[in-house]
Amino acid sequence: VGLFSVSMVFPRNLGILSSALSLPYIPLISEIHSTRPQTLAQVVPRTQSMFSLFLMIPAFGLAALSRVIVVVLYGEAYSAAWSTLFVLSFYAYLAGVNDTIGHVLAGTGRMWSGFVLNFLHMSVLLLVGYWLIPPFSYLGAGMSYALASCFHTMGVYLFVRWWMKIEITH
Repeated sequence: VGLFSVSMVFPRNLGILSSALSLPYIPLISEIHSTRPQTLAQVVPRTQSMFSLFLMIPAFGLAALSRVIVVVLYGEAYSAAWSTLFVLSFYAYLAGVNDTIGHVLAGTGRMWSGFVLNFLHMSVLLLVGYWLIPPFSYLGAGMSYALASCFHTMGVYLFVRWWMKIEITH
């Protein structure tokens, strides 16, 4: 088991939690979009803030306790993975926040828009990974995920703000 694999276990599980909690959001958004589209701009920011606050607790808990978590669960041999887990905890938070916006796109029938945003995310991940992984190894992979998610979050929020005319603040 590599150090990056050890670090990625917890952010991946946080992503599963995020998806499980926000998946029922798709039919709600779809119904609001088809029956009362004018209220969509009020519902999305509220629920987005709620999901963001909920995800903040486990993500920042992972960051704060990353060294302890890695040493207790994997032993001293993998203790170097704590720095990557620290970086990936911010990735997990951003990925969870973006997941709920992805469900908004799905609920409003904008799947192709979501595909384009995810393709751009993958492109940034590959480009940044190409530069960061050779000099920094597993930590470079973690930083690549975090930086790609930062750019993805900015792109998603700009898309929602300018294209969908929904302002999300928190």
